[in-house]
Amino acid sequence: MNDVVVKAVAVIAIFGIGVFVASSGGCAVDTNKATRALNAMGIHDVTFGGYAWMACDKNDTFASTFKGTGADGAPVSGAVCQGAFKNITVRFD
Repeated sequence: MNDVVVKAVAVIAIFGIGVFVASSGGCAVDTNKATRALNAMGIHDVTFGGYAWMACDKNDTFASTFKGTGADGAPVSGAVCQGAFKNITVRFD
């Protein structure tokens, strides 16, 4: 094989691995930290979903959807974002 084909296969493989990791939850926030942040806001009974596409800032590495119950008993949902060198950011739907 020539070098161009080898490089193209390598790029496709790396892209495929990235898509697999992102779709399998490999880019999920630290749920312990996220739960503590949501609890501090009065949100309880928190459950996390999949990756929160397009919900967070470009500096956020990790993003997960969440659902919970607010302090007033009403359901709340949104995304929890986290960067490699920053803490949790909560974004509501």
